[in-house]
Amino acid sequence: MNSDVRQNQQPDEVEKRIAILQEHLITIRRNHEQILSENKRLREVARLAEGELRKRREQIERLQLEHHNSESKRLEAKSRIEKTIENLDLLAAESARSQS
Repeated sequence: MNSDVRQNQQPDEVEKRIAILQEHLITIRRNHEQILSENKRLREVARLAEGELRKRREQIERLQLEHHNSESKRLEAKSRIEKTIENLDLLAAESARSQS
């Protein structure tokens, strides 16, 4: 009789374990779906960030080129001004000599 009771309990225990395992499997699937969804969202965030980074790099390159061009123009203007000042000094010296 003991054997009959055990045999009746075993299917109940197995069914309980199966039910518990099914609940765990449902939880695992739900978590997996959440992870996949979060992964997709993060990939989109990364894609947008990469696009923004690319845009900023292009902007930096453009600004650096503008700065370089401005600096070149500034140095050219400075050189022309210095040359003009030298010429004015020479003219002033010649004028002073010719008046003496």
